[in-house]
Amino acid sequence: MNIHQYQQIPIDRPWVGVAFACLVSLLLGAGLAFTKFNIDYRVYFSADNPQLIAFEQLQDVYSKQDNIMFVLAPENGNVFTAKMLSVIEKLTEKAWFIPFTRRVDSLTNFQHSYAEEDDLIVENLVEDAGNLDTQALERIRKVALSEILLVNRLVSSKGHVSAINATLQLPGKDLTIEVPEAVAFARKLARDIEANHSGIFGAVCPERATAAALVLPFANIQAM
Repeated sequence: MNIHQYQQIPIDRPWVGVAFACLVSLLLGAGLAFTKFNIDYRVYFSADNPQLIAFEQLQDVYSKQDNIMFVLAPENGNVFTAKMLSVIEKLTEKAWFIPFTRRVDSLTNFQHSYAEEDDLIVENLVEDAGNLDTQALERIRKVALSEILLVNRLVSSKGHVSAINATLQLPGKDLTIEVPEAVAFARKLARDIEANHSGIFGAVCPERATAAALVLPFANIQAM
């Protein structure tokens, strides 16, 4: 058969062309079952890439970490209130239950040290936030805004936005499962905060944004 005769087959016998097209589609579609998203940055580098090798050696020595950060912005523009600090305190405690979490840092659990006669006292900057009086709140504000480890890290220099940072240690077996699992849990925590505390807006910022990224519907973007 010459080319012209092959070209005539779909015209003379259209059902053959349809059947052939369906067969090709099924064969190609079968491969979709084996496709999946790969969010690992290593796919962009060859195995012998010197920068990748150096980075992996660094991680082997100092461990690998990922982060989820909660950003909270009260409507009144002041995080140093009993209500706001109480929310931060509670969210800090709950953030420990995010899958794969190994550390949580926030304004309330910051380890503040000070001298009392011959003793060196180290304690959480905020304790029992809901019962703090005006004097205690002002003391916390002064300490926090003068602490280099807090300002522009876990609290803005104006004291109008605060953050809670959860450090994760992902197993790395399947990031397409591990990362969404952690972010989904964090998302629920953030939604609960917004639902139960009016006037507080939040956002969840996962480090691996390629896997899952979330900005809550009522996040106060200008405040952030």
